[in-house]
Amino acid sequence: MRVTSREYKVIVDSASFVDPDSALGAILDDSKEIAQSLGVSFTGAFDAAEPKERTILFLDTPDFTLRQNGLLLRQRTKRKSGKTDYTLKVRTEDRYIAAGRDLRVGSGLQTDIKFEEDIGAPFVSRFSHSTTVTLNDHNDLAGEKAPTMLVAAAKLFPGLLTIQRDGLLCAPETVLTAVHGRTVFERVFLGPTLHLPTGQRHAATKPATIALILWSKGKKGRPLIAEFSFRYSDENEAFPLAAALAAKRFFERLQSLDWVQPVATTKTQYMYGSR
Repeated sequence: MRVTSREYKVIVDSASFVDPDSALGAILDDSKEIAQSLGVSFTGAFDAAEPKERTILFLDTPDFTLRQNGLLLRQRTKRKSGKTDYTLKVRTEDRYIAAGRDLRVGSGLQTDIKFEEDIGAPFVSRFSHSTTVTLNDHNDLAGEKAPTMLVAAAKLFPGLLTIQRDGLLCAPETVLTAVHGRTVFERVFLGPTLHLPTGQRHAATKPATIALILWSKGKKGRPLIAEFSFRYSDENEAFPLAAALAAKRFFERLQSLDWVQPVATTKTQYMYGSR
């Protein structure tokens, strides 16, 4: 499989998001200053008024068998449309393990397949292979009707019936539940773009979209965790050297800012309660 996007991520001090507008403004100003110091064009601003809003939960067995098998099963319900996404994902340092996992979807379901490189601080590269299916709000597994047994989740992802625990296949009736009973409210703020150089003539650039993801305890609850990321893509995995160098330098400089927490709990670790 080809890596079609590279995403760089840092965890942000979520305490600053008691005042989201102020936090977004500071992050925007600092990011733009870093880009300018590196000679990288930076355009746009965060749309604080119209973030993407959705609820998030992770599903697993009570003893976290899916995670023990290197899998993550996430439900994401979009607030405006009511549509529900289920994503089955494997993320690992080994590219070929990530590419080889069985993430096929059930018959008749439309799917969005991604194979990406995720880069965390200080520069830790892992490969993420994911499959997402989208259900409308009338589907038996949409919204609050999340699957409560492995066999129900296997209607979406049949490969789940092949997972093992202690060397034995898990029974189809194995219970699934929200990890630690946690549901978080997610807001995704978009808008800014880095224009990475490609080294080609006529000043061609590779756009890298910037996002700020904020998790909170309900829409008006306290901030739980925040993540800053930027991503650039190429369907043919033709990532120019100049773009990769500029992205790496921007990422390294980003980690020196006081609102970045280079050693911190990730979103997945927050859900599972482990570092």
